[in-house]
Amino acid sequence: PSTPRMSPARRILAAQKGTGCGGNFADRPGCLFSGVHQKLSIFLFHGEGDGFYATDFVHWNADARPDMLATLAYQKQPMPADGAVWPKIGGEIELGILEKIARHKRGIINALAGGRFPIHMNMRLMYFVKCFLKPKSSKEYNLFHAASRERQGALMAILNSSAFFWFWELVSDCWHLTRRELVDFAVDLDAFPQESVRRLSELGRRLEADLEANKEYVGTKQIDYEYKHKKSKRILDAIDFALAEHYGFTEEEVDHIVNHAVKYRFGAEE
Repeated sequence: PSTPRMSPARRILAAQKGTGCGGNFADRPGCLFSGVHQKLSIFLFHGEGDGFYATDFVHWNADARPDMLATLAYQKQPMPADGAVWPKIGGEIELGILEKIARHKRGIINALAGGRFPIHMNMRLMYFVKCFLKPKSSKEYNLFHAASRERQGALMAILNSSAFFWFWELVSDCWHLTRRELVDFAVDLDAFPQESVRRLSELGRRLEADLEANKEYVGTKQIDYEYKHKKSKRILDAIDFALAEHYGFTEEEVDHIVNHAVKYRFGAEE
């Protein structure tokens, strides 16, 4: 339900009377219907009550199938303006994180719009954002630019963060990375202390070196190498803790970010 092309469906759903519930289901590692790899949302309505409740983007495996529907957690959703994206918010803590990000008014796209320092970003995601300083041969990478070498490293770090990945799952189709998510993810490097920008830049370059050191050659038509982000969790967590200071996340909120879908993101091969 979280893409512009689904706005007609959202208008129909918003017009329904009573209480609505929506479940949002990933297709990796488990798919809702055996042999059908589709990301699916299922909506149910009944005539009593008022409001709309939904799950986050639920990752699960085949072992969880017998109990999955009975154990889903639903959160009452804020209803945006007509036609606007419906985020997949999984709890009060995620509402708080989203509100703190939204306090910043400039989307990260503003810092990627000019300069001569390249950033290469894969526009198809699964469990991680794949963003690099050095070019990649795959056509799935788009080229962006930063205004300085320091900002180049900092932006690369932020885009690889679990905070950005969490936000992307919240508002996207959970497959493609589009300009809209880069517009909506609010982060203002001008508001960071210079030391924080420098720290993020260093972490970004450390992350790239670590990913290159742990990559595995696969040689398919789509990609030459497979990058093992789960082996770089310590660096990714350090990036998220740096971002937590910027947004003013509580200890509970940053813990939620660094452990987002941790069983599937960091416990499985990419």
